[in-house]
Amino acid sequence: MANFKLITPLFSVTAMLLTTLVSADNTKNDVTVFGDWRTVCNTRCVIAQGLQNPEQPNIIYSSQISYVSDSSDPVLQLNLPLGIYLPPGVAIDIGDNKHRAPVTVCLPDGCKVLLQLTPALVQQLHDNAAYTVKLFVSEQSPRELKFSLRGFSDALTSLAANNS
Repeated sequence: MANFKLITPLFSVTAMLLTTLVSADNTKNDVTVFGDWRTVCNTRCVIAQGLQNPEQPNIIYSSQISYVSDSSDPVLQLNLPLGIYLPPGVAIDIGDNKHRAPVTVCLPDGCKVLLQLTPALVQQLHDNAAYTVKLFVSEQSPRELKFSLRGFSDALTSLAANNS
């Protein structure tokens, strides 16, 4: 199984996020670093982290968290490449806590997994050093992605403050 590396600095993921955050007048986005997380703000803010497979550097996996207008809880969005095996969805392990989430949609730029972060899930993220996303690239081929939570608490606090 490949060891995925944290993208530092997060230029690729930041660029990907900017395409969704750039306003019509092309104002500059504000980026703040919190450990392994980045807060990217324009009209809305998200916190994000990206991983890259050294064996296939063009494939980027990202985790981003944002607030959506109709909820007081943040939403985790995993951005995964096309070609993953969809039926099992993904497993998200935070410490000893196991969660499952379906693949919500696949678009030309990749597949999206959405998970509402309840206060209990947010607490699990605060209490752990990393979380693992388990997915299949084929029916038989598992892949594990480990996202660091270093700086997560400060990044989430910043996100909440910037979206209030």
